[in-house]
Amino acid sequence: MLAARLGPGKVICEYQPWFSVNPQTSFGGNVGPYNGHKDIGYDEDADDSNNQFNSSASTQNTAMINRGCNIDLIDFYGFIEPSQDFNQDTTTNGVYADLASRGTDGSYPMQFAVMEDKGAFQADCNASVSNTAEETCIEDALESDMEGIFQDYILPNPGLYWTDDGVNVVAIFASCSDFSPSATPPGKLVCPSPGVTEDDWQTVWTDLINTVGLGAQYNMKFIFEYGNFGYPEYASSGEFAWPQLSGYEFVDNTITQFWWCDPNGDPCEGPNQTPPSPAYLDRFYTDASTQVPEGQIAVGLLYKGFDDSNASWGSDRVLAQQCGQVLLGTAGELALGGESYWASHQMRYMQVATWNDYEEGTEVESGVNNCYTGITPSVSGNTLSWTLSTTTANESYVTTNSIYGYFIWTSPVGSDEITLRKIVTPGSAGSTSLDSTDFNFSAGTQVDIYVEMIGMPLIQNLMSPPYKWTAP
Repeated sequence: MLAARLGPGKVICEYQPWFSVNPQTSFGGNVGPYNGHKDIGYDEDADDSNNQFNSSASTQNTAMINRGCNIDLIDFYGFIEPSQDFNQDTTTNGVYADLASRGTDGSYPMQFAVMEDKGAFQADCNASVSNTAEETCIEDALESDMEGIFQDYILPNPGLYWTDDGVNVVAIFASCSDFSPSATPPGKLVCPSPGVTEDDWQTVWTDLINTVGLGAQYNMKFIFEYGNFGYPEYASSGEFAWPQLSGYEFVDNTITQFWWCDPNGDPCEGPNQTPPSPAYLDRFYTDASTQVPEGQIAVGLLYKGFDDSNASWGSDRVLAQQCGQVLLGTAGELALGGESYWASHQMRYMQVATWNDYEEGTEVESGVNNCYTGITPSVSGNTLSWTLSTTTANESYVTTNSIYGYFIWTSPVGSDEITLRKIVTPGSAGSTSLDSTDFNFSAGTQVDIYVEMIGMPLIQNLMSPPYKWTAP
C-alpha cells in the first residue's frame, strides 16, 4: 500500500468531484450532465442498477482506501454558485456520507477534507467594480463557505474531518494573482509587487482568520499552494507543493514535456547544492525542512505527469509520464542522492495530485503505466523463468525500478481458481527466475502457472498468460 511504503506520514489523495451526472440541483435548475466535463462512467444518478459505476463515491472511496490513501481531499466549489452546485450535491456529499457510514466514534478508514477552489467565488467577485468591493466579496464568500464546511462536514461526525494538531485543515487553491488588477473591470484586487505596499490578499485572509480560524468560530487553519512559506502572514498555516507546468504548448517546445521538477526546465538536484538548486520542488523541500514554524505543515507532492489536451480549457501542455519515472522521481525527491531533507524534520503529509483528473491527465485511479506490456513464463529443467516485454519506442524510461516484485500463482489446468505459491521479495524486482521444485507438486501434476508483476505504489500490475506445466 502507498501509505505503508512511504512511511509514518499520511497520504492525501486530491479528488475532482465533477465527473458525475446530476442535472437537477438543489437550486431547482438544470446544469446538464457533468456541467460540460467528460463522462468517465461514474454516474451517481444512473437508473441502471447493473451499472457498476452507479455509485462513484463508494467505488472510489474503496479504491482510495485499498491504495493507501489516508485523506480524501475534495476540490470544492462552494455553496454560493448555482452552476457549480452539482459538485456539492452529488459527489462531495456522497463521498462524505459514504465515509461517515464506514466508521463511528471518531474512527474511520479514511478522513475527509476540503480544498476550497477559486472557482467557488471567482466569477462573482471578479465582477466587482473596485478593489474594496472585490475584497469584501471574497471575504463574504469565504466566510459563507467556511460556515457551510463546518456545519456540513465537521460537526456531524467528529473525527471524520482532517485535523492537524487538533485544528481543522482547509486547503486553498487560489492566490492573489487570480484576482489581479486590470485597467477595467473585472479584476481589481491589489497584489504585492515591487514598489506596491498594498496587499488586498493579505487583508482578506487576516480578516477571515480572525473570524473563523485558529481558536475562533470554526477552529480552522489554512494551507496554500507553495510560493513562500508564511504567506499570507498570520493566516497561512502551511504550504502544499503542486505540479508546475511550463507555459509552452507541447507543439511549440516539445522538450518541456520532460520538465517535471520546475516549469523552467531546472532539474531536481536534492539538498546541499552549492549554489542552492533553483528548481521548484528542490526549493519547496528545502524551505519546508527549514522554515516551517511549530504548528504549521508542509505537504509534499506525488504526481505522474500532465496532459490537458482533453480539457475544454486546455492549452495542449504536456508533461510526459516517462513510463512512471515522473511519479517515482517526485517520490524520490524526499531523499534524492541519498541526502534526506527530513533527517531531523519528518515529512508528515504527501499529496497525490490528483486521484481522478482525467481531463488534465493526472489521474492515478487507473494506475500508472510503466510501459511493460507482457510477461512470458517458461520452465527449463527445474527453473521457472520469465521475460518482460515492452512496445514503447523510448525504452530508456522502461526500468525495473518501477517493479516492487512478482507473485507466482498456479491453478489446475483450465480452472479459474488460482493459488499464490511464491512471492519474489521486494528488492528482487530484477530477478526473473526461481526453482520450480519449491511448489512441491507430486510428479505428473498438471497446472497453469501465472507470473504477476507487482508495481511500485500506484504503478499498474501486470499478469502473464497461463503457462501449462507438468511437475517432473
